Amino acid sequence: MIMKTLALQPTYRMLFAKYQALTAREKVIIIVAAIVAVFILLYQVYEPIRRIFTQQKEQLSTLDASMKTVAPGIERYVKLRARRDAIEEEYKEVEFKEGALSHLENLVRNKAGISSGFTIKDNPPKEFGGNYEQTLFNIKFTTTNLETLVAFLSELTNGAKPLVVSKIDIQRSKFADRLEVDVDASSIRRLK
Repeated sequence: MIMKTLALQPTYRMLFAKYQALTAREKVIIIVAAIVAVFILLYQVYEPIRRIFTQQKEQLSTLDASMKTVAPGIERYVKLRARRDAIEEEYKEVEFKEGALSHLENLVRNKAGISSGFTIKDNPPKEFGGNYEQTLFNIKFTTTNLETLVAFLSELTNGAKPLVVSKIDIQRSKFADRLEVDVDASSIRRLK
């Protein structure tokens, strides 16, 4: 290593001697050329580094924006999941052994006080939320007693075997004080 350093010293001396022999104008040109060379080298190194930092800044901005939207989304997800679990727990014990259609007929007869002239249409079951099956029922009848209508609706939604009501349409009949009732209710059961 010392030998290499000693061997390089005459080369440096020779270059320095040649530099000293140059005119002032040539020295300025060499200095300017050296400065330009240094700037070109720095630019060659700086540009990729600048691009990397710019990309990182953009990624951080994107992540920051995502964090601002993800946090409320997670909070909403947790609330909805808790709500879903509460609904599952509430409806877990609901099982229509006699069938939902028979249950609805009994409610219309016993709670609404309608013995005939009502219709209950059931639609084919459809998938609901992946793990569930939903059957929609349309119930139509005419009544004159508001108290029995309230008892029917209360039992339908809050009774021992509650259903999910998606629509209630109550119209006053053209004749006297009769109410035409149209209710859409769904039974939801977990697929096994």
